[in-house]
Amino acid sequence: MGWLGHGVRVTRVEVTRNWRSFVGNRRRILLLLGMLVLFSPSLYFLFRGVYAFGVSADRAAALAAVRQQVTPLSLLFTAVIALRVVEAGRLDNEELLLTTTGPRAVVFGIVGTQFLQGLAYFLLPIVAVSAAFAVGAGTPALLVTVPVFVAPLFAAVTLLGYVVGTTVSITLTKVAVLRRLRRVVGLVFFLVILGLAYALPYVRLPADVPLTRAAMASPLDRYADLFFLGTSFAPAVDATTLGVAAAVVAAVPALFLVAERLGPVLWYADEAGGTSVLGRDRPQEEETEPTVPPVTATRASRPPGPFARSTAGHVAWVQWVRGLREPTRFTHLTYLLFVMLPGVTTLLTDPGAVLTFGPPFVVVLGVFLAGASFGLNPLGDEGRVLPVLVTSGTTGRAFVRGRMLAGLVVGVPVILVAGVVGLAGPLPAWQVAAVAGFGLVLAPVSVAVAVGIGAFAPRFEAVRSYGGVETVTPRTLSILGHTTVVGLLAGVSVLVVFLPSVAGDVGVGSAQVALVQAGALAVVAAVLGGVGVGAYRYAVRRFDAYRVD
Repeated sequence: MGWLGHGVRVTRVEVTRNWRSFVGNRRRILLLLGMLVLFSPSLYFLFRGVYAFGVSADRAAALAAVRQQVTPLSLLFTAVIALRVVEAGRLDNEELLLTTTGPRAVVFGIVGTQFLQGLAYFLLPIVAVSAAFAVGAGTPALLVTVPVFVAPLFAAVTLLGYVVGTTVSITLTKVAVLRRLRRVVGLVFFLVILGLAYALPYVRLPADVPLTRAAMASPLDRYADLFFLGTSFAPAVDATTLGVAAAVVAAVPALFLVAERLGPVLWYADEAGGTSVLGRDRPQEEETEPTVPPVTATRASRPPGPFARSTAGHVAWVQWVRGLREPTRFTHLTYLLFVMLPGVTTLLTDPGAVLTFGPPFVVVLGVFLAGASFGLNPLGDEGRVLPVLVTSGTTGRAFVRGRMLAGLVVGVPVILVAGVVGLAGPLPAWQVAAVAGFGLVLAPVSVAVAVGIGAFAPRFEAVRSYGGVETVTPRTLSILGHTTVVGLLAGVSVLVVFLPSVAGDVGVGSAQVALVQAGALAVVAAVLGGVGVGAYRYAVRRFDAYRVD
C-alpha cells in the first residue's frame, strides 16, 4: 500500500474517532441542540432574508454580494483551521504513527481530517444559504455548482491553514518568550476568531468603505463567478476567472508539498515539550502534581495592597494568579458570545443605535462576567488543592467572599465604563446612572448566585472544552442556571428603569408611573437581596460542610 492508501486510513481512523467522541458525549449533543434552539429565530430570519434577496436581486447585486464575501470568508476559515492546527499541538501516538508510515501519509491524514471536519462545519451552512437563495431566485443549478466549486477552494484554504498553523507551532517551539505566552495568545486568538465567525454573516459594509473595496479588489473575488454557472446570474467567464480557478486548483498540490516539508520539522522538534499554543500537554506527559499551588504557598501568599488585608482578599488574589497562569480556565466564558449574539448582531446591523442600546448591553455583560469568571465552580476549581484549603483554617465565609471579590474586580470596571460612555449618548443622564447603579447592585447578586449554583453542582474532572482545551470547567447546568437567573433579574431591572419611557409612549400619566416605579423598585430590591443572601449562605454552608475522606 502506497502513501496515499496509508493517508486515507489515517483520515478514516481520525474521523471515526472524532465522531465516536462526539456522539458519546451527551453534554456536547445537548449543547448543540440548545444552540440550534436558541438561534433558530436568527436562522429563520437569515434564511428568509436570503430568500427575499434571491427573489428581488439582479445579476449585478447578486455578484457583488457574493464577491464581497469570498475573500473575507476564505481568510476567516484559514485562521480557524490554523488555530485548530496550533491548538492540536503534537500528534496522538506520534511515535507509533511516524514509525509505521511516512510523513507524507501522516500529513495527508491530518489535512484530510481537517478538510472533512471543515466541510461539516462550513460547507453545510454555505449550501443551506445557497439553497435559500436558489429557491428565491428559481435557479436550482446553484445546488450543484456551489458544492462543486467550493470544494477545491476549501481544499486550498485547508492546506493554507495547515501551513500557517504548523509554521506558528514551529515558531512557538523555537522562541521561549512566545512559548511562555502561548496560552494567553491562543485563548485570545480563539475568542476573536469565534466572535468573527458568528458576527461576519451579519455585517454588510457599504461599497465606499476601504475594507469593502479591498475585498472586492482581491483577485479571489472572481472565483465567485463560477458559483453562478448555468444560471441567469452567470457572467461571462473571461481569462481572469479561468486564471483564478487554475491558481486555486494548482495551489492544492503546491501547498501540500510545503505542508509535507513542515510537518516533520514540528514533529521532531522539542521532544521534551510537546505542548500546543493553548498549553495542552501530550497524554504521556501528564503532570502528577497540582498545577496550582495551595493558598498557603509562598508565591501566591503575597497579594498587593488591599488584597493582603484579609483572608478573603488573599483568596481573591490566588484566583487571579491562577487565571493569569492558566487562562484556559476561562474557556467557559465563550458561552457569553452565544448569549450576547442577538444584541451584538443588532448593534452591527444598526450602528446608529450603539450609544442608545450599547451601555445597557455592556452593563448586563459586566453583570454576567462578575459571576461567571470565578464563581461557577468554586469547589471544583480548587482540584487537588481543595483538601489543603479545607484543612488550612480558611472559613467558608472567607472563601466565598474571596471568590466574590475576584469576580467583582472583573465586572465592576466594565459596568463603570459603560456608564461613563453612556453619558455621551442620547439617553437621559438619570437613566444611564440608574442602569449603571442597578448593574453595580446586580453584580454582587450575580456573583453570589454563581457561587451558590457552582457549590450545588461542582465539577472536579477535566473535560475537553471549546477549542479542544482540557480543563476543569463548570457544568452546563451551572452555566444555564446562572444565565437564566441573572438574565431574568437584569431584564426586570432594566425594564423598571425604562418604565417611564415605555409608559409615556402608551399615554400613562407620570404620577401613576412614578408610583408604579417606586413599588417595582422596592420589589426588585427585596428579590435581589433575598436571592443574593440566600445563595451566599448556601455556598458558605457547602464549603464548611466539605469533608476530606
